[in-house]
Order: sequence, then C-alpha cells, then structure tokens
Amino acid sequence: MEPEKKIDTFVLKKSVSGLYIEEVIRHDSFDMHMRHFHNSLELYILLEGDRFYFVEQNTYHIRDKMAILIAKNQIHKTSIAGKNPFHRRLLIQYDEKPFIDILRNIGCGNADVFRDKYCSITEFCNNKWDDLLSVIMNIRKTANETSEFSESKLIILATELLIAVMDNVNERSIENWKSTD
Repeated sequence: MEPEKKIDTFVLKKSVSGLYIEEVIRHDSFDMHMRHFHNSLELYILLEGDRFYFVEQNTYHIRDKMAILIAKNQIHKTSIAGKNPFHRRLLIQYDEKPFIDILRNIGCGNADVFRDKYCSITEFCNNKWDDLLSVIMNIRKTANETSEFSESKLIILATELLIAVMDNVNERSIENWKSTD
C-alpha cells in the first residue's frame, strides 16, 4: 500500500489588478516538470524548507529566509532539494503595469535596468526577515478584507514587500548568484 499523499495547503491565493499572490505549504514532493516563464516579474520567498531553483541554465539552492526575483520572460522552475519535500513559499507576480511606473518613480529606471540591478537571490538577516514577515502577515490579513480600499492596500503592501527585497538585494545579494554552486 502506498503512503497517503498530503494535500497542499493554500494559505493565500489572491488576484487583483496587476498582482497575483499565492502562499502554499507543500508536504509531499512537488517538482515542476517543465520550465516556464511569465509575462510578469516574479518574487519567490521561501518561508520554510529547501528548494532547487533553476533559472535559465543555472541551478541554485534556496533555503528559508531567502528570496529570488525572476525577471519577466525569464525561464525557470523549482524542484525538491534533499530528502525532505516539505516547504512553504510565497509567490507574487507583478504585472508591468502598474508596478514599473511605481518603480520608475522611486528611481529604478526601466524594466531592463530593474532586471539587471535587482533580479537576484538574496538572503535575509534575522531583523530584516522579521520585518518582511510582518509585511507578509499584513498581506494575508488584507487579502481577506472586503473593504472599499482592500485592493489598493494589497497593492501597496505588495509594493512594500518588493521594495524590502530590492533593498536587501543591495545589502545581501548572494555573491556570484548567477553561477552554479
């Protein structure tokens, strides 16, 4: 008899103008069989566990307290790392509109400049990680609200999270992240 597979737990799954947010807990092995790409910027934050992340032709070992920004149309996938398949991750996809305008207004330049400067892997120290978790908790709370302004609040919080990751990339980008370990 095969062991019973545990079901994925979706903590959050929300789509609003220009934004898709998904937080999932996976207990069993989850391997993407096909590399894929999106017509949006993807932020992947590993809250718990270990994963291999494949970006273009490179492989990276991502652990909890790490995030990776994947540029629009960049080929990628994830896979199990090690023997324990458990992981919890937050994934946010940012459409170019309205976020590229927001980023341009804070000095990030166009999409190509943004990609070259910020699409990277970063690891958070404990203080910055706690700050990031606080924003994530506010995203979870706001995603369940039905107020007149909940969609706008969610966009603002997702932007705050993106800026926190960008700030951390400036401080703690993984050295030589584009080369395979």
